[in-house]
Amino acid sequence: MGRKKTTVQSVIDHFNTPTELAKALNLSVKNVYIWRRQGYISGPACDAIEEVTGGRFKAIELRKMAKSARGRSFYRK
Repeated sequence: MGRKKTTVQSVIDHFNTPTELAKALNLSVKNVYIWRRQGYISGPACDAIEEVTGGRFKAIELRKMAKSARGRSFYRK
């Protein structure tokens, strides 16, 4: 049985490599590797990913993934 592809990996695959994703977002590639390790994309990057992918990946869905992975609300009061 194959492993299910994570959303983080799907975003990386959209850009072909972690380096290309980092370049598209004007971030360090280290950020991308951190997202892959932790299993979710940090909040501020979600909007940028939606924008650079033309809406293929929705920020709201990426945030839901983060909330689920972290087990708590993304926005704290």
